[in-house]
Amino acid sequence: MQGRALLKMNFAISMNIRELGADPKFLALKKKIHSKNPKIILIQETMHAAYDTIFYFRKMYPSWYISTTEAKGLSGGLEVLWDPSWIKVKTYSCLAGILISAKIRGHKFPINILNMYAPYRDRMIFWDKILESEIFDLENLLIAGDLNLTLNMDEIWGSNRKKDTIAERLKNEFLKRNLVDVIPSQMRPTWENGTSDEAYVAKRLDRFLIHASVIHCMGMPFSSIENIIISDHRPIKLGWKERNFRNGYSFKFNSSLLDYQGFNDLIKISWSELTKNKSPSTLLMTFKDKMDHLRRIVKNWQYEKRQSNRKELKSI
Repeated sequence: MQGRALLKMNFAISMNIRELGADPKFLALKKKIHSKNPKIILIQETMHAAYDTIFYFRKMYPSWYISTTEAKGLSGGLEVLWDPSWIKVKTYSCLAGILISAKIRGHKFPINILNMYAPYRDRMIFWDKILESEIFDLENLLIAGDLNLTLNMDEIWGSNRKKDTIAERLKNEFLKRNLVDVIPSQMRPTWENGTSDEAYVAKRLDRFLIHASVIHCMGMPFSSIENIIISDHRPIKLGWKERNFRNGYSFKFNSSLLDYQGFNDLIKISWSELTKNKSPSTLLMTFKDKMDHLRRIVKNWQYEKRQSNRKELKSI
């Protein structure tokens, strides 16, 4: 019950806050985060020393545990906060950011959560180092943060849109490692440049990437982009859809159903509606949704056939 209760909640919030800020920003952050009631919070670009960052968020969550890194230069600084009554954590420092191994109350399945900030300057040098480190090869991996990366043109807004030069390579790298980009329920920018008219540029730079093994054990994830800008970034949040099938129940498809008139058309209509406006980064999620739709189609079809057969028997 505890595990299922967690799936109904907002599990995680990730945001690039672009410096800690004074009281007005602190109050806005506190109000926004408390309203979502997450169990883990992932912060990028604190731009302060670790001591200052811990003190800042300790006022917001006095009983939570915190792991943080120092800011380097004019950017950087990461922090992870979690509710110890829900999550037990081991923390590790790594090249990519803060890595935590989390055990969630009610679940035996551990998740490796990586809070990550990818700098825009010298991006490919940074990504080469990350990929060589093999941290993305970890199973049970959930990546959150500001990756400074757009994977598709529909993640860019403005009159001067340009395709990200490293998008194709990184999409292939994610695909090879079974990392799924969790598409938000409503696509909108997570970052804006603060200008208007022709100079306006906005992008989806912040995202969650989840290993397929996490989806298999936890169910289908969902994410959303909050319609509020505390810095020049919007927060993103993550949860899981509650499973609507019984554990241990396997769906078996009987190919003889394809011989029935009209059955193929039902599948085509259902799947074509499902795949409208889907980007290539949703391939795994689309496949799982297709299987779920197929299961429902078969169940309804078999029910209607039984009802039809009963009516025929009664009429004889």
